[in-house]
Amino acid sequence: MESKGDARDQRLSGPMPLARRQREAVRKIMNAEALEKCSETRAAYVECAKGRTLSLPFMCRTVFKDFNSCLSQYTTEEELDRRVAETTFTPVRADASIRDGFKGDFFGTAKERGEQYRKEAARKEAAQREAVRAAQQREREQ
Repeated sequence: MESKGDARDQRLSGPMPLARRQREAVRKIMNAEALEKCSETRAAYVECAKGRTLSLPFMCRTVFKDFNSCLSQYTTEEELDRRVAETTFTPVRADASIRDGFKGDFFGTAKERGEQYRKEAARKEAAQREAVRAAQQREREQ
């Protein structure tokens, strides 16, 4: 069993190594898929929980156990290990800029972002006006 000090050291050790980040990414996907697969038991638990506060743990215990057992059959460590082994991760380019992931988003100073936003809004408005004109033109031709 891990002691408190070890757990604290692990939390405060700085950025996670790449393999750990990849494993956590696979775990998040696996958990999301498990929630989808267990949607029926999840819906039953949600229905049981509606309108309850203090009585929730007592009245919905069996439904929660069913939901939890459904989730646990899809989120085992063996399943995680298997998924990590079969997942290929593409390395990030060494010359990648931090802004490369945000193409199309507004960036820069507040003044620059405002100008970018105004230009984009004007472009969209002009495109919308052009679409309305084209529709009116088609109506006249008919």
